[in-house]
Amino acid sequence: TGAMHDITDRKQAEEALRASEQKLRALIDSQTTYVIRTDLDANYRYWNPKFEQVFLSESDIKGPEGISALDTICDYHIDRVIQAVEQCVQSPGTVVQIEFDKPDIHNNTRATLWDFVCLPDENGQPYELQGIGIDITDRKEAEAALIRSEKRYRELFELHNLPKLIVNPQSGMIVDANPAARNFCSCDAVANGIYAELETGDPEAINQRLKDAVHRPGTIWSVEHRCSDGSQSTIEVYVSTVADADDTLLYLILVDVTEREQAKQALEQANAELEQHVMERTQQLTYSKQRLQAIFDASTDGVVVAHSQEGIQDANAGFLRQFGYDNLAAVAGRPMSDFAASLDSKV
Repeated sequence: TGAMHDITDRKQAEEALRASEQKLRALIDSQTTYVIRTDLDANYRYWNPKFEQVFLSESDIKGPEGISALDTICDYHIDRVIQAVEQCVQSPGTVVQIEFDKPDIHNNTRATLWDFVCLPDENGQPYELQGIGIDITDRKEAEAALIRSEKRYRELFELHNLPKLIVNPQSGMIVDANPAARNFCSCDAVANGIYAELETGDPEAINQRLKDAVHRPGTIWSVEHRCSDGSQSTIEVYVSTVADADDTLLYLILVDVTEREQAKQALEQANAELEQHVMERTQQLTYSKQRLQAIFDASTDGVVVAHSQEGIQDANAGFLRQFGYDNLAAVAGRPMSDFAASLDSKV
């Protein structure tokens, strides 16, 4: 005799389990992230297709067994990975995050970010490591470029010998000042962080000018400025804008033009004095000419002004009467030789 058992439910459960495993593996294999599993000695047990595509050469694709994960990490990051693995093994089930660089199949270095966890066996003992990673190369390169840019800006700002300020136009507060500005500007104003205290004008008008400058970058102000030694100087402020996370800030470059303004004023004064002298001399010459003209016209003797080439240029009334003419036009331009005989006979 034999006994029969209905194993339909078991078969259905096995089919459901296989379907679930296939679905899970397909999900893992289709990931755009990197998925790996290793033993406690960091030897690969599994990698997904994305990891294989990026990091493994054809000679590695024989299978994960026997390949150490440490051999596929840049030397300078191996110690940090070993420390992370030890931390995972000491605390199974706890996720440990770590960044490290890996060479890809083209020998380019890729920055990666990983979440590792140590899974226990049925007895609760550490069994294997599982990791999910993403490529952060672009982010790291962007961060490095930002750091380089910040360094260049900081050097350009800090080391320049012209005073420079970063000012919030809405609050009127000084956000940053380079060493040259701290040496040149009023110490109290820089310490208090209030831009309006650097100028001698009305604070409300100064603050309004700061707000208006946001919409007019490239403006140049000419203002009276309080210096660190308590004196005042004339400065030109070259205004531009810089974007902050939340606000638009003003980037101000201060140029001391006191000596230039003094030279300009001295030149303007010298020009004014010269113009006054010229005007006075012109008046004197005009007066002398008028006196000479009066003497010329009033003389009863004949007086004539003649040019050797162009003849008579002027003649007084006495000359005209002497030769019987009524007006200057009758003798103008004629040579003196025309009148020589008459003159000799009159003598």
